[in-house]
Amino acid sequence: MEDELLYSPEARSDSYYTDLFAHRMKEEQELSFKEAWASSCKNDGAEDVWLCIDGSNDDCQSQCVDLAEKGMSKSHTNNNVISFTYAVTVDGKPVSFEAYRGGLVDFKAMKVVITHLVEAGFHVKGVILDRGCCNSDVLHYLRDHQIPYIVMVKGCPSQCKEMWETYGSRIKMNVEYLVEDTCLFAAQQKVSLYHSCDWEDYVTLYFDYQNGSERITALLNNLYAARSKAPRQMERGKKSSWKESMKIFWLSTKQQRKTENQPEYGESPKGDQRKGLYSIVSSLPFTPHEIHSLYQARSAVEVQFRVMKTQLGYGTSRVQCSASLKAKFLVGFVAAVIRHELALAAAETGRSTNQMVQEADKLQMQKMNSSYVYTHTESERLKALSRSWELKTFSN
Repeated sequence: MEDELLYSPEARSDSYYTDLFAHRMKEEQELSFKEAWASSCKNDGAEDVWLCIDGSNDDCQSQCVDLAEKGMSKSHTNNNVISFTYAVTVDGKPVSFEAYRGGLVDFKAMKVVITHLVEAGFHVKGVILDRGCCNSDVLHYLRDHQIPYIVMVKGCPSQCKEMWETYGSRIKMNVEYLVEDTCLFAAQQKVSLYHSCDWEDYVTLYFDYQNGSERITALLNNLYAARSKAPRQMERGKKSSWKESMKIFWLSTKQQRKTENQPEYGESPKGDQRKGLYSIVSSLPFTPHEIHSLYQARSAVEVQFRVMKTQLGYGTSRVQCSASLKAKFLVGFVAAVIRHELALAAAETGRSTNQMVQEADKLQMQKMNSSYVYTHTESERLKALSRSWELKTFSN
């Protein structure tokens, strides 16, 4: 590893990095890196994998970025956005990414990422997607390309209504539907998820006892708190926060108001009965336990997505040209790769990733005889970190 590190012998100015990102990092270099990294992942044994694919977008107000355009902004504003998609293995290893026009639908970017990995020699066993990707376009694309999928279903599509009505109450705390070694209860049916889908998938309806009870308790506490505040707010001539607080309980009903000045008590059309219920669609005939186990892998991957979306500065792209934007995403992806390696090193030392990041900040690198070495301290954790990365040590 020491032969691959590149360190500048002197500190660089902000203008140097601006020029580096805007003019000296070329698109060919990005493509070359993506190909080299995919090959490296393949050689490390990641070529036969289930992929977790997720996407988001950043606001961008610059008029000089050709990827910025109107789209479904995550900030719920009317700003132009740039969209991006990441592919991560079930153990959290980032393998590819794509930045694209804000108005482009997600499954087209997903297609680019998957095609790139297949061309690099990956065998994609399947993809695991969250509810944001659950739509007929995505399912059609995956089915047409014979890519197995496990997807969290968004809400309760009309095609699943009968299943929810049949099993929604029946599976709750019913040992007949208990998923082994979990706090889940589940029922499964073959369902054509959308009207435009002319095939049936395996849809599993789950009831999460722990999640359901905690959420219902929290919702009721919020309900009671908002109800108690509403009369006092209205007496002071202030707008009641009742409706705003109770959006999750749906629209208020006038029938429940006893007088004109009393607060409107919201009603949840079966909403409270659905707490703890969710469904997952699978193209393969997996059992509820197998589907849960595979989808659960996203919990570790979500950490990686949060890092890429937040800790690396995502949310708003404050760049002034397309080249800088593409460089930003490339640098962000490389940073995510490094953080993943830190996470692996942290697991070996019994430390959290953030603790290892702090330890890594203490490393002092020196170039000696065309090779990079680090001057170690007495920290055993740093020594363990250097050994895991095959770094040579040099004592003062």
